[in-house]
Amino acid sequence: MEGRRDSRRAVRVFGVGLIVILAGGAVAAPGPDGGRGGYDGGGYGERPTPTPTPTATASPVAVTPPPPVVDKTPPAVNSRAARGQTARSILRRGLRLNVQCNEDCRHVTQVFASRNQARKLRINRKARRRVVVGRRTTLLKANVAQNITVRLSKKAKRGIRRMRRARVRKLKLTIATAATDASNNVRRSSTTLSFKR
Repeated sequence: MEGRRDSRRAVRVFGVGLIVILAGGAVAAPGPDGGRGGYDGGGYGERPTPTPTPTATASPVAVTPPPPVVDKTPPAVNSRAARGQTARSILRRGLRLNVQCNEDCRHVTQVFASRNQARKLRINRKARRRVVVGRRTTLLKANVAQNITVRLSKKAKRGIRRMRRARVRKLKLTIATAATDASNNVRRSSTTLSFKR
């Protein structure tokens, strides 16, 4: 009988001690990382700190600017002689022209006498080609018409005075123009006009 009582007491004491130990959290199950786990499944040991994943930084992309637009179009020029001019009026006042360009340009006007007329009027007796008798350079604004006057050389004026004696009824002049824009595009034109004495 006494043996049974002692065994019962031992069981009770063991049971009470087990309850106390469980209540205090002394008994722990092994955690998933191999350390000692508590009653709630947590571990007493330090857990490894997760390594942050490096974020890829996008490298800046170099943007290539578009190539500049190159102007390859020569300017458009309108040039005409004033009406009612004669050889006498050209002798006194020069050759009057009205010129216009569709963009800012440098306008050069040259006036030529033919080889035959240059010899006949003694402008150049040994002329082998047409002879320059006047020249004028003008800076034109875009789409602004301008009246210009081309003065003739002294030899050309003397030749006009000889027209009656040389029996020349009409003065033939070739007007050649060249317009150059800011991109060095050149527009050339030429026309021949006749003027009465």
